[in-house]
Parts: sequence; structure tokens; C-alpha cells
Amino acid sequence: MFEPLFFDDLRKATGLEFDLQRVEATFRLQSEDQREQYLNDLRLVIGIYNDALNHGGATTPQAQQEWERVNKRIAFWALMLEYATPKRSGLFGRKAISPAARMALMGALSPESEFMRDIEHGL
Repeated sequence: MFEPLFFDDLRKATGLEFDLQRVEATFRLQSEDQREQYLNDLRLVIGIYNDALNHGGATTPQAQQEWERVNKRIAFWALMLEYATPKRSGLFGRKAISPAARMALMGALSPESEFMRDIEHGL
């Protein structure tokens, strides 16, 4: 599905760590439409990044706006994955999602949340 160079390009373009496991874990948080949009966002950010490299770092104003919009969604999903990843608490504690992270996930991923409405409308 993904080539190893795809993840290298994503790391360079976004500054975030990406691998197959992280992308698949993000998919589990998303609906089918969100998955498709997320994949398109990942491909688009690589395209804009590579285009900028080919033009000495310059991008058009439209590409800059698209870059900002797409990066916000990518960062949002990276944050949601971080919240959804169980952390070990205490020396001998078991891994669990903290109550604060659980509340943040429930609020942010709720269909009524402002961010989810924006994602559904492609903003």
C-alpha cells in the first residue's frame, strides 16, 4: 500500500514521525470519508513540498493556503493519535488512556465538534 520512500517524504514535509503502524492506528480513529481525505492530505503535502523544493522553496499563495489547511488536519490527527495511545502511569502501573485525554478525544472526535464539521465540509 505504501512505499518506504512515502514515509521518508512525509517526515521531511511535515516534521512528524510517520510509519505504517502510525498511519494504520490513525485510520482506526477515522470514518471511511476521513481516511480518504487524510490520505489525500498526506499525498498533497508531499506534492507541495516536492514542488517547493523544485522551485527553490517558493510556492504560490494558493499552495501556501492549501499547505496550511492540510497541515492543520494532519496535525489534528497526529494529536488525536497521541491522545489515543495508552501511557504507562506510575512505576508499575498498567498502560491506560488518561481521563483528560479520553475527554479530549470524545470532544474533538464528536460529530458535533467544530473541527469535525469543518473536515466533513472539506475546510
